[in-house]
Amino acid sequence: MKLSKRSLITGGSVLLLLVVLTGVGFWARKNGKLGSLASTVSYTSPTYQQGANLTGKVVLQNGGNMADVMIYLDVPTYLLFNDTAPSQAERESGTAPGADGSFTLSNMPLGKRMMISATNGISDDDLMVTTPTTEGATVNIGTFTLNGASTPGTITINAKDKNGIPIASGHYTLTATYLGNASDLTGTLNTLGSVTLSNVLPGTYKLVISNNVYSVFLFNDNESFQLNSGQNLVLDLKAQ
Repeated sequence: MKLSKRSLITGGSVLLLLVVLTGVGFWARKNGKLGSLASTVSYTSPTYQQGANLTGKVVLQNGGNMADVMIYLDVPTYLLFNDTAPSQAERESGTAPGADGSFTLSNMPLGKRMMISATNGISDDDLMVTTPTTEGATVNIGTFTLNGASTPGTITINAKDKNGIPIASGHYTLTATYLGNASDLTGTLNTLGSVTLSNVLPGTYKLVISNNVYSVFLFNDNESFQLNSGQNLVLDLKAQ
């Protein structure tokens, strides 16, 4: 078969182009430039909603150590005021204040009604807030005041039945419901339906008094009372 001069020229051009491309590829691999010859694939990182930032300050009365303080989101109150539950990250969003008491809770849910609590194992304080609706906004929620020193107090219980007669020799159970308190205190009332408990650590407690007839709660089963540092608290109870 006889090839024309035009066909020979065309075939030679194709061969020359292949040789040139092969040489360029070898040079690119040798010099680490292969990536610059490859097609570029664009990637857009996903965007996440940025929450609100809550700032404030903790004040310790009667001394104490700021390192013992923790600021956190109160989950039961959050569930009470909002139609969605907080995320796991928001549930664990507690933070410790700085040495001067200042703190920041970052990336909190937007536009939510919630309670922020502070505790140091001796006393606690709560602030109700509504977070901003704007992403990245910062709002100052105020000041927490905590008792920094733990001075034991006393609790005097006077229990009567629904007719006003003392519940003689009734049994009492004082239950600590707040971290940092002592364990449960139990015992028996005297013949006048009374008892005084000494050296009780400050904190939050529930109280139940019972005998063979009565079971007396200080409040309903979901409520409690607070004993402050050095307080002499008197509880006058009457069965319903």
